[in-house]
Amino acid sequence: MIVGHLLKKSLFAAAVLSLCGQGAFAQDEEVEGESPQPTPIVQGFENFPFPVRVPRGLYELEPIGEPYEYERRLPFLGAEAAQKGIIMPEPYGASALYIYNWQKAAISDLSVALSLAGPPPQGTELVSTPFVSFNNVESETDAGQFKLDAWVLPFMNAFISKGRVTGGSDIQVSVDVDEFIDSLPLPPVINPCPPRNPCGTVTWPFTANIDSDTYTLGLVGVKNWGKNVATFNGSYTFSDSRKATAESVIEVATVGAKYGRLITLESGATLTPYVGVNYTYSDNIIRGTATSPDGLLPAGQNLSIRFEARQKNISPWSGTVGFSLGVSRRWNLNFDLTASEYLKRAVFGATMRF
Repeated sequence: MIVGHLLKKSLFAAAVLSLCGQGAFAQDEEVEGESPQPTPIVQGFENFPFPVRVPRGLYELEPIGEPYEYERRLPFLGAEAAQKGIIMPEPYGASALYIYNWQKAAISDLSVALSLAGPPPQGTELVSTPFVSFNNVESETDAGQFKLDAWVLPFMNAFISKGRVTGGSDIQVSVDVDEFIDSLPLPPVINPCPPRNPCGTVTWPFTANIDSDTYTLGLVGVKNWGKNVATFNGSYTFSDSRKATAESVIEVATVGAKYGRLITLESGATLTPYVGVNYTYSDNIIRGTATSPDGLLPAGQNLSIRFEARQKNISPWSGTVGFSLGVSRRWNLNFDLTASEYLKRAVFGATMRF
């Protein structure tokens, strides 16, 4: 229902649920009559920051600029990288993200309790029944996230984020009412669905509202050569539900890879468009209640259901396109779009590095 979000919402998403940022700088080759100036190698794309080129071994890397002293605590090996002339990015980042997520999901392991006298109370025993099914499950959610990241190595970024997901899942419930009535210990004289006038199958849609806090932990590794950049990321998202109409226990694991190329604009800003692929495994539990509309049953009663079900993404694969705009060494904006037949996710983000 809210799976891709966290991803994410990326993040990574990200996706699910990822961090904006800027990358490292190297020195231009000296031009006659001019002093060498720092030129951005990578300033970042999607919502991750990107660091220096990754050598086979830092000590084997030929100097690419004038050595200098680097005195920040992070990243580790930053001082060694500085001796190769690599100008390090600001090591810490704070990001604000907005994530929109639409997704189709598959429902399994459905257990229910049914009642003709209002929703079954909390604690009612739920059982698997062949005469109840959930179909056409779609979720649409919005999420705001705040993320913190740090370069722990010149080629590796670690991040943690907290967000709040709100929205809902549209679910279509189908109940074979005759089988349900037969399962009740009702005298034939009060059977609302006698054999001569069966009730048949009733179907009604309802929306399970979602309101959950989500937390994401992740790592991003980077390799760049010249102005080409490849990233490899992994993240794990879990939730603490606020229990709206439905309670959702979310667990999402995502791995992905992206390729981008740095473009330096006349203003001095940098633009890095990219493409990528994601693999997301989502295994969530949803719990809640729903009541049929008035008059759905022949006798005029309402049918109520308390349910618990396992929800998984239909396909784990999705593609990603997006760009990052490095406004300055400290500020970065990004947009990311992830899509498949069963998933649509958009991420807007801004990062300040310090």
